[in-house]
Amino acid sequence: LILFGTTAWAQDISKLKAEHIIQASKYEALIKEQDNVIEEHSKTKNEFRKKYWINDKLSPKSKIKEMETHCDKIIANAKSQKANFVMMAEMHNSLAKELDKK
Repeated sequence: LILFGTTAWAQDISKLKAEHIIQASKYEALIKEQDNVIEEHSKTKNEFRKKYWINDKLSPKSKIKEMETHCDKIIANAKSQKANFVMMAEMHNSLAKELDKK
């Protein structure tokens, strides 16, 4: 009976560790998505003026500023989300490693 209980406990630990690893992987994928958003909007912001500015009459600076502001907000939000996802991935990886010691 004690041997069975130990085996069941070890299986529970293995299952819990696997769940933490799966969760960490999901957050790591979300981190990559946020990196893509940051990269895309940084590139868009840097290229927008070059692509769409013709002159002050046809391409008012206020419109370019609107796009830059839009990109800045999205970049800031993506960086914030990324930080949250990094924190969660690190937490799940840490919890999985702690279970190795049990």
